[in-house]
Amino acid sequence: MAQAGNNVLVIDADLRRPVQHKLFRLPQRGGLTTLLLEANLDPNSDQTLKALRRVIQQTSVEGLHILTSGPIPPNPSEMLGSAKMEVALQTLEEHYDYVIIDSPPVLAVTDATVLSRLSDSVLLVVDSSKSRGTQLSQAAEQLSASNAHIIGVVLNRLSPRSKGYYSYYYYRHSYYLEDQEEEPSITTPTNGKSTSRWRRQKAPKSADEIK
Repeated sequence: MAQAGNNVLVIDADLRRPVQHKLFRLPQRGGLTTLLLEANLDPNSDQTLKALRRVIQQTSVEGLHILTSGPIPPNPSEMLGSAKMEVALQTLEEHYDYVIIDSPPVLAVTDATVLSRLSDSVLLVVDSSKSRGTQLSQAAEQLSASNAHIIGVVLNRLSPRSKGYYSYYYYRHSYYLEDQEEEPSITTPTNGKSTSRWRRQKAPKSADEIK
């Protein structure tokens, strides 16, 4: 989104096991919890905007900013569901094209459900190596019960060895080659530089030849 020219903010609202500061290699000198501990957060006050600017950090990607979690609090759910959190989000909406909130797992704690009530849309992220279909259904039902607007699912860590992946690859590969007489291949000559060449596909062997 940022690379498309939008002004984007990612909020690390996982106040139990935050990771955004590690992913973007940013310091945890302050963050969301620091902001929520401010004495006054008023959507019509310049002080709120100044408080936000103190804790929001720029990343190496132009247009992409991060609000890290800040120090881990003893009461994450209460902080995320507070009136201050709502005021903070209302203020941020006016200054960013997209505000993306990273939450803890839906079924582990109530934080994600609390945040879904403050969000326009919810995108479920599923770990294909660990999550089960029943867990995904439970998460979707739990969010729907809170009137969350689920817009889709991101499937992470899909193994290239899985049957579904190979079926998809075979279908795509066959589709693009069925009308082509030649296909590209890469060779590496003795000088160590890669060059492209074309090789003609061989006709499939007959049943007699295979035997």
